[in-house]
Order: sequence, then C-alpha cells, then structure tokens
Amino acid sequence: MSRVVVVTTSYPRFAGDPDGHFVATEARGLALDHEVTVVAPFASRTPLAGPVVSSVTAGDAFGSPGLAARLREDPRRALGAARFFATLAAHVRTLEPDRLVVH
Repeated sequence: MSRVVVVTTSYPRFAGDPDGHFVATEARGLALDHEVTVVAPFASRTPLAGPVVSSVTAGDAFGSPGLAARLREDPRRALGAARFFATLAAHVRTLEPDRLVVH
C-alpha cells in the first residue's frame, strides 16, 4: 500500500462543512487503496471517515472567501500564510510520501 499525502488550504473542519468538500471526497477515494494523510491549515474538529488529517499552523489566512480576499480584509494574515508554506515542506518530508497531491 503506497503512502499518499494530500496538501490543501481548504478542508472540511466538521461534517457538512462545505470548505474543501471536493478535496475530502478525493482523499476518501484515495484512502480506499492507499494510506492517506491530508495536510491542511487546520485539522478537522470532528473526525471524518477515511484519511488522517494533520495540521500545519496558518493562523486565519485560509478559509472562505479565499486567501486573496482575506488578505485584503487584513494584510497581517499574510504572516499565517507564510508560516504555513515555510513549515509545509518539512512536515511533508516527515510523512515520507510515495505520492504527493496538491490542491
């Protein structure tokens, strides 16, 4: 069984959360045949069936209505986005994926 890591800036935090629902659907499908870890700016508050979800700190940079709009509302959110991208590569390397999917 191969190890797949899915990196996304939008993933549902609870059942019924519309954020990243398409990513969750893909990750659950991949989890049928692979060991899947989803890396997102925040982990699900309620466990969702399928993949493991790990969190990389991003402050409140990501979420609806999207990064660009959120940065216009409050440019300080760029610090959270920078933190997310700065630590992402190191975190993904620790997971030792055979395949990386980025959304």
